[in-house]
Amino acid sequence: VEGPVIDATAGLGVDAGVAATLGRDVLCLERDRVVHAMLVDALSRAETEAEKAVAARMHLRCIDACAVLQDLPDPWSRPGAIMLDPMFPPRRRQSALPPKAMQRLRQLLDAGPEEDIGGLLAAAHATVARRVVLKRPPEAVVDYGACGAPTYAIETKLLRWEVWDRG
Repeated sequence: VEGPVIDATAGLGVDAGVAATLGRDVLCLERDRVVHAMLVDALSRAETEAEKAVAARMHLRCIDACAVLQDLPDPWSRPGAIMLDPMFPPRRRQSALPPKAMQRLRQLLDAGPEEDIGGLLAAAHATVARRVVLKRPPEAVVDYGACGAPTYAIETKLLRWEVWDRG
């Protein structure tokens, strides 16, 4: 899929970093100021030329994604893809904890508001993005609302990517 990528829930920048490593320009939207500052700091520490090239393709904004998706600025107005990876709900059993970084992020954000998955999905679908990708745990139940069912899904034991191909 051609065009830039928007990571509407940037968090620690893992998914955006993968897209940037693949040569894509990525608009990273993060609503939490502390998490945004951590990502800014991490990118400023790029040392090698390859790391600096990846960091240069990642454009950070501290803002709620729903506000930006309503009126995308150039050059993001026709994104190739919008990635949504909202914070996963806590697991019912604690036998397999998430990685330490995710545990710390959850502790940091515990006092914050829950992400509105339906609102994020609707905002992404209101754009002219060619593809919308929602990353969830395999057992998660998602109300797709007016967006309809995804075009296809990719599932592993730990993750499910639901993809809407929109041309």
